[in-house]
Amino acid sequence: MTIIKELHSKIDRPIKVLQYGEGNFLRAFVDAMIDTLNEKTGFNGNIAIIKPIQYGSLDALRNQGNVYSVLLRSASESEVKIVRSVQDCFGAYEDYEQYAKLAENPDLRFVFSNTTEAGITFDEADLYSLVPPKSFPGKLTKFLHERWLFFKGDPSKGLAIIPCELIDDNGGALLDCVKRYASLWKLEEGFLEWIQSSCVFASTLVDRIVTGFPSTEKEAVFKELGFEDNCLVTGEKFALWVIEAKPGLDQELPFAKAGLPVIFTDDLKMYKQRKVRVLNGAHTGFALL
Repeated sequence: MTIIKELHSKIDRPIKVLQYGEGNFLRAFVDAMIDTLNEKTGFNGNIAIIKPIQYGSLDALRNQGNVYSVLLRSASESEVKIVRSVQDCFGAYEDYEQYAKLAENPDLRFVFSNTTEAGITFDEADLYSLVPPKSFPGKLTKFLHERWLFFKGDPSKGLAIIPCELIDDNGGALLDCVKRYASLWKLEEGFLEWIQSSCVFASTLVDRIVTGFPSTEKEAVFKELGFEDNCLVTGEKFALWVIEAKPGLDQELPFAKAGLPVIFTDDLKMYKQRKVRVLNGAHTGFALL
């Protein structure tokens, strides 16, 4: 059967997005939306995916030229999206030099992450000297510090960090970890000021069921698609992404212009309560039955 890279290839663009995490959710949610931004707006930015852990492999994605498909289903219909906006992918450990070099990229603006609920944690035993530090916030702190050093504190080179981990106030929690590492590692006061004045740490609420690779029905799905894709991700069509940030970020990420289900707000508390009460509450009720 024809394989996906024989029909589709990535579209080269500047790397504007650094993504910590190569898992199914990010690829079916964030990456698919960034790809739509590229198609429908003037965003013109690609993604560098970083595998933040030592185990696992990026070979399947690399073997397909970093191109893959997302199959989204509802009760009555389905749609397929070919994601062609992943410029490159690196392992933070095995490809450390290439990963660290991205801190010097003047086009880089956004950082997305999904390192599981346990990913945003502070480890006082973590070390700046490690390549890379062990924890995700440690990795991010060192990356930001190296960027600050390279651009000599240029305020225009700050990054917008938008975590997708499923914890309350994930942006605030991540910022707190970065500040604690800066203190633990005795980094410059100017760096801490740059973090707080030139970078954005946005809290988020994300919602989409992603079921991953359809291993039990892959042959039928490949036949339906007309090609083989070993990085295929399946999920539901419904999605919601609420981003709590100051005005302006919605102009840099024009999701609304692209018709995507993304809401920018100055307070996501209502959206969080609604999701927990209506969706999670209903699930709890079903469990009794």
